[in-house]
Amino acid sequence: MNSLDRDMVPKKAEKPAEVTSSLDALVGALGISAAVFEECNDGFKLLAANPKYLKAFGREFMPLDQPYPDVADFFAPTASPHIYSGLLWALCYGREADVTVPIEANQETRWWRYTFAPLVNDDQTSRCRVLCTGIDVTRKYSARLASEMVRTNLESFVKSSFEGIIACRKDGTIMRFNKAAEKIFGYSNNEIVGQSINMLMPSKFAASHDKHLASFARSPDGAKKMGERLPLAGRRKDGSEFVTEVAISKTQVGDDVMFMAVVRDDTDRRAAVDKLRKEANTDFLTGLHNRRSFDRHLEHEVARANRYSRPLSFLALDIDDFKQVNDTHGHDAGDQVLRAIANILSAQSRDQDICARTGGEELCILMPETTLKAATAIAERLCGLIAACDVIPDNPVTVSIGCAHLTDDDTGLTLAARADEKLYEAKAAGKNRAIS
Repeated sequence: MNSLDRDMVPKKAEKPAEVTSSLDALVGALGISAAVFEECNDGFKLLAANPKYLKAFGREFMPLDQPYPDVADFFAPTASPHIYSGLLWALCYGREADVTVPIEANQETRWWRYTFAPLVNDDQTSRCRVLCTGIDVTRKYSARLASEMVRTNLESFVKSSFEGIIACRKDGTIMRFNKAAEKIFGYSNNEIVGQSINMLMPSKFAASHDKHLASFARSPDGAKKMGERLPLAGRRKDGSEFVTEVAISKTQVGDDVMFMAVVRDDTDRRAAVDKLRKEANTDFLTGLHNRRSFDRHLEHEVARANRYSRPLSFLALDIDDFKQVNDTHGHDAGDQVLRAIANILSAQSRDQDICARTGGEELCILMPETTLKAATAIAERLCGLIAACDVIPDNPVTVSIGCAHLTDDDTGLTLAARADEKLYEAKAAGKNRAIS
């Protein structure tokens, strides 16, 4: 019968007349849980045990008038095979064996680590007894189980996360690289683990990245979001670059520091944000700035010009007889006129100029670093270009333009109002002209 199989409960070994007082003295002298087991035909019987050993099982003493108990009398069926293995290992190999098992007593489960050491017979020729010592490791084992659970959950999260997760050491050596990171950067886990994290960014950033890592390792901050001031760029395996969003945290691991970075390919999101921002500030028909965007730029440019005493000019344009165009040729033709004039304004403007459609047929140009004389010359040129534009056959289209220049007492509103006054003068003077 295999000593590890207990399909049948064996008959208990009968105690001899003499009590093994030497074994009792041995386990009693030890300050920790201790017992002595002896191999028998049915497995292992318990010869002696001190109070600390018995207390772990909710017992106070071993009756001398009863058969020796065996392993199954103390340990649960799930723990007994491990105890048998430890006992057999000590006897067969003559070396210590350690086993950690749960002990259930007094409606409580505690974890104990038992060490089994062979006791040699007096004749030094054979081993049949084993000294078993134990310590309560419940707190340490529970902490280890909790830590293992956290680690397992973390590993599961890292693997299944839709965000790219990269872990690296203080020197930038990559330790973890999940599936989402593989998809973002194009590297497989086997290709990138052990390599420098600098491989994942353009060379112009990689040169200073080591210094940033070292600085973050020394800082008291535990986490930070990167790219708040400037967009961060990542580099894929094929060499292409893309905009990323990165949040990084650090954990002290012994003498080393481990960084955990959550990386997102921010290209689509930024494109969507840019599109929304453009739509919020752009006139849908002409592609010029809308009224809200123009008012914001006007306020900013007036403040800048006043602060630094720089010239600023304002052109107010209105399409002459635009209602007649719509009434005669339809609103689609009117839209074509607006787009054609907007294209001329954009083509004749500088990058710093702000062209806007502020009303139905009303347009404006804000011209930083431009004197009134220069602005008027540009306005007159625009009148000529627009009049020569053959948008609607046999129906010339013209504009009237009012020009104004910022003075010390002006605000954005007063500057725009003075440009409008000049625009009305141009209309009254016969249209298709610029007046300053």
